[in-house]
Amino acid sequence: MDQAPPIVDRPKLYGFIMARNLQWRDCEAPLGRSHEYIRRVCLPFADPKRIVPPAPFRKRAQDWTAGEITPPDFDPPGSTNGLTGGQDFADVSADPAGRDVQ
Repeated sequence: MDQAPPIVDRPKLYGFIMARNLQWRDCEAPLGRSHEYIRRVCLPFADPKRIVPPAPFRKRAQDWTAGEITPPDFDPPGSTNGLTGGQDFADVSADPAGRDVQ
């Protein structure tokens, strides 16, 4: 007999979206990001394509979900990252010295 696949750890936002049968595009306006960005935020914690959202995104998610999702819910269980984490597409527009690249 086959065993069920192991549970994959994902940010709590993924469960929020799936429980409400929302599409990624439904989340664009309230979260202020593209559906692809939101989808990548919700990938499993171990997925190298996952985006670790910055503090402003985490705050928007908390506001949109009326506090059901909190900033630490975007970090893996046991993480001490909290609001200090954050990877944004905007990060690729800066060079290592911190100057903006146009």
